[in-house]
Amino acid sequence: MKWGNIHQRGAFIEIRYTVNGERLHYTMPRGSTMREAEAMRVELRYSVLHGTHIRPSTSTFGQLLDEWLASDHEWSNNSRLSCRDSSRRLAQAEVAPGLPLGSLRVRDLRLPHVEAAKQSLRAAYSPRTVNLALECGKMACAWAIKLKLLGDNYFTEVKRLTPARAERRALKPDDAMRLFSACLTADWDNPFAMFVAFGMTSLRRYNEATGLFWSDADLVQGTYTVRRGWDDNAHEFMANENDKHKYRSYQLAPAAVRVLEQQRKRIAHIKARAESLRITWPDNDLVFPSRTGQPLPKSSLDQALTALCEAAGVERLRVHELRHTGVSLLIGLGCSKWQIMEIGGWSSLAQVEATYGHLFTEDVQAALAKFSTIFEGVG
Repeated sequence: MKWGNIHQRGAFIEIRYTVNGERLHYTMPRGSTMREAEAMRVELRYSVLHGTHIRPSTSTFGQLLDEWLASDHEWSNNSRLSCRDSSRRLAQAEVAPGLPLGSLRVRDLRLPHVEAAKQSLRAAYSPRTVNLALECGKMACAWAIKLKLLGDNYFTEVKRLTPARAERRALKPDDAMRLFSACLTADWDNPFAMFVAFGMTSLRRYNEATGLFWSDADLVQGTYTVRRGWDDNAHEFMANENDKHKYRSYQLAPAAVRVLEQQRKRIAHIKARAESLRITWPDNDLVFPSRTGQPLPKSSLDQALTALCEAAGVERLRVHELRHTGVSLLIGLGCSKWQIMEIGGWSSLAQVEATYGHLFTEDVQAALAKFSTIFEGVG
């Protein structure tokens, strides 16, 4: 007699069989063929005969999340806590009035349930929090599928939310001048001040400026070459091999040259102070070293930038907004998109347009107004 029966139930194929007098059924993933179902039937029979059979899950999705969290994962404590919080939110998400996702039986879970849970979470949490919860659901289901507790992972089919992009801020000319002045007059023990001034006058990104060596700069010719970047997360230098941070040479604005000239003097002062404190100064050629001669950490740079903005009496900026400030100043001076692309290091005009197109719109209107003055009084 053939062991187990295969039945087609709508879009799903179900394998029904008996173990120790108990009737069980296993649901195949959507899109499975009868050939694949037959192979699974044989595999299930083999597991029953050899004592390795795992009973198809009759637990709820909330119980599945708990079992997954309790299983042996090589997680840090922070990761485990984050997953626990995200799983709790996912289990509490309503898929129907008064019906949380966690109360559904695992074998009854379908794509509309996951979509409904996503919308429920979206109404209460940020996109990042929702995405973390959906990712936990995806990992838990993947774990269950390996154990043959689940046939399909619907969390892989749900589109993640796009986090809202932080508003880009840029200083107006008067405020930029005050911040620049605060940098030049900052205490000479402050290793961050010249970095801030250089970021605003050169339009360089954090990792490019942090990875700049003196051998890359020619202050006489007013040029420098980006040959590497600093990865603050990995704490190592990286080669500039992609379009965003590629190996190329740039022109320096006279204001940026002035910053580098003062920075050379400041490094001598910072290095002498480090040696007086018996701090071993590394043998490197960094243009913007910390008080110990290492690349500037981004977290400390954020704090220093906030202090400099407060000292200058301007609104608080993030590090990357120094670059936006420089670009907005150039646009205000009438620079073309092509000139800004060359100065800022973008690989195409489309990238400049996508980021700063709204600023150019204002300039076009001003240009048309000037153009119209030629014909005023005629006729």
